[in-house]
Amino acid sequence: MIIKKWFTILLALAFFAAPVAVFADDDDEYEYYDEDEEETPKKSSKKKAPAKKKADPEGPSRIGFYTGFGSGGPTIGFVYDMGTGLQLGIGVGLDRQSTTVGEADPVVNQTYSIEPIVTYALGKGLLNYGLSLRAIYRSVTYGEADPIADISAIPAFYTSAALVPNVVLSLNAGLRVDMLGDRFVQQGGQILTQTGMNISTATSVMIIFYFM
Repeated sequence: MIIKKWFTILLALAFFAAPVAVFADDDDEYEYYDEDEEETPKKSSKKKAPAKKKADPEGPSRIGFYTGFGSGGPTIGFVYDMGTGLQLGIGVGLDRQSTTVGEADPVVNQTYSIEPIVTYALGKGLLNYGLSLRAIYRSVTYGEADPIADISAIPAFYTSAALVPNVVLSLNAGLRVDMLGDRFVQQGGQILTQTGMNISTATSVMIIFYFM
């Protein structure tokens, strides 16, 4: 009887203890999921700003050669277009003239020149336009006399247009300031000495061929 009594008590305890264990397991499971949710990193709602694109230059740099006429003898030279509106160049020129006074033998006058030039574009379109500055150093020889050095500066306004993609025609108009050395010039059948500073208007045409 005693054994039967104790068996009944243990069976009752087991019956009431089972739901408690089940509920305890459920609590552990919920706590496990709660911890999991807390450890999960939260996604930021802020969007990354798109990277800024670098500004494109005004145009590619290029190299070419040119030939010019007017404002002195013909010149040929090289130019470097930096692609920012600024263009640098340097040219050389040779001019030969024959002068005859009365029945004397002709006198050959030769002029060698070096011409650095700077241009800056103010606007671009169907016709480009801007400012240019040309400095000219000349060595002038009259017949058998010693060479005479002259220096000139030509600030000008220019406009240009592309004839084909790599060929540009430029027209220049401005003032020419000459610092002249002593020289002899023919005027009205007379030989006169010319020196000092001379200011005049100047126009020129330049054709540029870009090859790089």
